Amino acid sequence: MLVGSQLLQVFGRLESKSGVRHLIAQRLYDLTPLLTGLDVRSRDFQ
Repeated sequence: MLVGSQLLQVFGRLESKSGVRHLIAQRLYDLTPLLTGLDVRSRDFQ
């Protein structure tokens, strides 16, 4: 399921016309499993 992905790899092309950019995605890969075991600590930057 790509909608619930936390890390997504996108292959495609970038189109620009009249100052508007569009990413035309051709292939999408869910790379969320690569985050398994990643040590992420909460930081309080106040």
